[in-house]
Amino acid sequence: MALPSSGAISLNQMHVEAGGTSGTQASLNDSDIRALISKGSGVQMSFNEWYGASGVTTETLYNTTSGAYSYYYQYIYHFYNNEEYWGIVYSGNSVVTNSNSSYNFHDYCDISVSITLPNNLPFPAHAGTIGGWRYFGRRGEVGYWGGDEFVSYCDWSANRTTSSTYPF
Repeated sequence: MALPSSGAISLNQMHVEAGGTSGTQASLNDSDIRALISKGSGVQMSFNEWYGASGVTTETLYNTTSGAYSYYYQYIYHFYNNEEYWGIVYSGNSVVTNSNSSYNFHDYCDISVSITLPNNLPFPAHAGTIGGWRYFGRRGEVGYWGGDEFVSYCDWSANRTTSSTYPF
């Protein structure tokens, strides 16, 4: 949740928005607090610069050019022992796989019936954070289906957020 857009703002509010614990020691020159308004160490700042500042970042990415696959994906292999692979690739890196995910994406979306992610999809797709990010499937998002006689799959945009709650 962003800081207020008017009125008084306390240092404690800034600290909590930056991810700190309420009531613990903080200063305006702490790097996480300065990062809310993109200020360098020791530079002049005013409390009104923090109006509306937010420590939450949410990003969505879908890019399959030049082999840089950046999407939320699910693969279901039909002939090789009926194995299933699922996970999230973000900026070309496999971040969530079927070995570290909190749920099986296929349990929530049957691509033989629909390529839309259901509204009951859990958040996040894994336990805790990975490098400060929570990766997830955006509920209600329509995917892109493909396949051949060996494999069928569905791709969705990759989504990640620094929020501890579902951001949409």
